[in-house]
Amino acid sequence: KTGREAEHIFNDAFSKFEKVIEIKHDHYETMYNWGTELLFFAKTKTGKEAEILYRKSIVKFENALDIKKDRHEVLYNWGTCLGQLAKTKSGKEADELYKEAVKKFNKAIELGGYSYNLSCMLAQKGEKEKAFEYLDKSLKKNEMTVNFVRKDNDWSGYLSDHEFVDLLKKYED
Repeated sequence: KTGREAEHIFNDAFSKFEKVIEIKHDHYETMYNWGTELLFFAKTKTGKEAEILYRKSIVKFENALDIKKDRHEVLYNWGTCLGQLAKTKSGKEADELYKEAVKKFNKAIELGGYSYNLSCMLAQKGEKEKAFEYLDKSLKKNEMTVNFVRKDNDWSGYLSDHEFVDLLKKYED
């Protein structure tokens, strides 16, 4: 769904999340899912509207971790959210958001979570060596397929890079 129909669906979901939290304020799954849906919704927006949604998403992820500590999926999505928010900023503010995203991703990985979005964010930042290191880990754990990586816009600048090509060849079926 797109446009008004998608916006209606998101807003309907947010209303339902709110009702659940009114009944059970410490419902982990609701907080986590609410944060995730806010993240997805923010990706459909631009400017101040997107920033507000990203920041609301971050609050939900914080709340989810207050309910259940050390959940890698929350930290992973929180890192993704911070990285997306950083893309809307520049200078020191963007750098601080990226640093915070890396911390969240590393904590998620430490707890058994995925490394793919961290590899993508590092690739976009031009941190090739680290990006390839985390992409290698991601492919080794079958988090993503080689075909998916090739089609992912985050890697478009690396498609002719011989190290990138060699890395993907390692994991082709």
